[in-house]
Amino acid sequence: MEKLQNLKDVQIKVPVNKIYQRMGYPLDYSPDMSKNRDKRIASDISDALCNIRVNLAYAIAQNTFESKDLEHMLRNSVKTVIMASTIAPSFIKLLQDLIKTEKLSTAVVYDAVASEVVDSGLSYITKHINISLEKKGLKALTRRFSAGYGDLELFNQKKIYDILRLKDLGVKISKTYMLTPEKTVTAITGIEKIK
Repeated sequence: MEKLQNLKDVQIKVPVNKIYQRMGYPLDYSPDMSKNRDKRIASDISDALCNIRVNLAYAIAQNTFESKDLEHMLRNSVKTVIMASTIAPSFIKLLQDLIKTEKLSTAVVYDAVASEVVDSGLSYITKHINISLEKKGLKALTRRFSAGYGDLELFNQKKIYDILRLKDLGVKISKTYMLTPEKTVTAITGIEKIK
């Protein structure tokens, strides 16, 4: 396995329409800024995006996971990327404070922003490693596979957790393989030769 890489306090840019979609609005939703509710939501989104940071971890290795579905996705891959994205502690505290002070509508917006940003953190990792891979005639796939998907059993989450040393990023894992903070995602993808 190549060296574990950590990227801390990364600010991820995400399209605002994806955040609205995460909150249940149609993808083409356009807020009406003459309405107080829409103004408040837009302001909350902007504030959340200014304050949120993620911690990212990845390692490049050989595939050691037992899964026919994952094996099929990686069939043309020369290596495997194991990655994780989690909310930085400062944003978790902001979200908890909103809930404690019963600012629940703002908390819902912050939660949606966190979900979208954490997912986008995995794409950020792929783009980040592709910068050096392209010089070698390689590229990381945009498709990803996560523990609990297809035939990749959820218990593989523990293996990912250990490989990436997620404990060092403040992430905990339960006996049922759930990660906390809740806004933590892991995935596996492949690296292929550029055709």
